[in-house]
Amino acid sequence: MLRAANLLLMIGCVAFALGCRQGEVTEGGRATAPTSDAGETATTDAGQPPPANGSSSGSGSGSSSGGGSSECPPGPADFDAGPVTPTTATGESVVTIASGQPTPYYLAINQAGVYWLGNTVMMAPLDGGAPTTLSGVGNGGIAADSANVYFVGFPDVFEVPLDGGPGGSLGTGVTNDSITVGASAVFGTYGNSGGMTLVAVPLDGSGTRTLAQTSAPSNCYGLASDSESVYWSNFAGSAPIMRTPIDGGPSTVLAMGSIVFGVAVDATYVYWAETGSGNIWRVRKCGGPATTVATGITGANQIALDDKNLYVTTGLHDPSGGVARVAKDGSAVTYLATGFQQPWGIAVDDTSVYFTTVGPDGAQNAGSVVKVTPK
Repeated sequence: MLRAANLLLMIGCVAFALGCRQGEVTEGGRATAPTSDAGETATTDAGQPPPANGSSSGSGSGSSSGGGSSECPPGPADFDAGPVTPTTATGESVVTIASGQPTPYYLAINQAGVYWLGNTVMMAPLDGGAPTTLSGVGNGGIAADSANVYFVGFPDVFEVPLDGGPGGSLGTGVTNDSITVGASAVFGTYGNSGGMTLVAVPLDGSGTRTLAQTSAPSNCYGLASDSESVYWSNFAGSAPIMRTPIDGGPSTVLAMGSIVFGVAVDATYVYWAETGSGNIWRVRKCGGPATTVATGITGANQIALDDKNLYVTTGLHDPSGGVARVAKDGSAVTYLATGFQQPWGIAVDDTSVYFTTVGPDGAQNAGSVVKVTPK
């Protein structure tokens, strides 16, 4: 597993955050451009090599002019969120669904239950109950749709049907931790010393396809998709927020981030969490300037969302982590739960937030799965 080595790299980058901040540029003041699987240089939405990350000014992220693509329809006004005093919610029900789990980094939910992955794939009903084992193997990311659970057992992506039917490997080629599932494929990455590759593993088992390649560090903790594209990044000091068509083709750098962990997407925006700065950013999916939604979220990690809010696990490498609810318009930050050891994965449904904790660094079987209601 690459996670331990990559976490050490990330910790070093956080510790020297001033040297790793966004805006770091190379090659004569121009950010290094990743390449697609066709060998083409990735471009910004304006068709230029990607600039260093900036703010919402004309030199901002994702566009050399800040104007966005001609394909970008009018949308909500962009903004940079000013300082907001966080509040703490009262009256929430905080229930531990499972404890004593071996480093359950990621989780997923659907109508049938909540699923997580440590050394095995586990499941529990959304309203609580004894956890059960779905698979005796598993050591990476996990995702779910209404019919199946998908997970990584390096280097394969496996499928487990919820109706009890036969499952098995859909394909190989995923070695990193974060995956996402779309209508026709599971998307994930693999990496080595030469960089990172985005792949699609079709649900019909027809064979893994390479979608894009970069020379970035070899792990990806932030990955999201919609019906057209995959959005992904990495935890380097200068980390491109990439948009790649789900069927392959040239990738687009929408913005430059730094030490990017969680990535999420809605109908209009891509959001990401920078664990070093504690900032939550957004950029329109079709391009334009990147803007801050929230600042000062200590150890910001993974992101889930609904129509009004983002939900962020906080406190990476911190004994006092929790879950923050961040208004998409930047107007409020509310902590729904605090005092947890390294919260990581997160998901939401109509009423509740579900998250994992991995426990203290180096601890064994110290993770948990927690539900917070209302969200």
